[in-house]
Amino acid sequence: LVDGANEWQRFWRVTLPLLGHTLVLVTVLLAIGALQEFSLPFILTGGGPGNATYLYNLLIYTEAFTDLRFGTATAAALLQFVFILIVSLLQLRFLRPTWSY
Repeated sequence: LVDGANEWQRFWRVTLPLLGHTLVLVTVLLAIGALQEFSLPFILTGGGPGNATYLYNLLIYTEAFTDLRFGTATAAALLQFVFILIVSLLQLRFLRPTWSY
């Protein structure tokens, strides 16, 4: 126990700083996973009514394997890679914990 600190202060000044790097990593990995989602919308709706669940990965799949436009699908996948890289770098830059222990 920290002398004179209540539960709230212990959480904000001890527990959270120790979890800082882990929270940043989890946030980055969750964002990458969300941007790469494909299987559930494809299996459940195939793009959905009125393209409601037509995600970017579904566009890449459709371009490559339905329309047989491999160059367009490759370019779209490369754009997605660059976007994920930029988002990840921005998250690492702005969510990096400033404290040290």
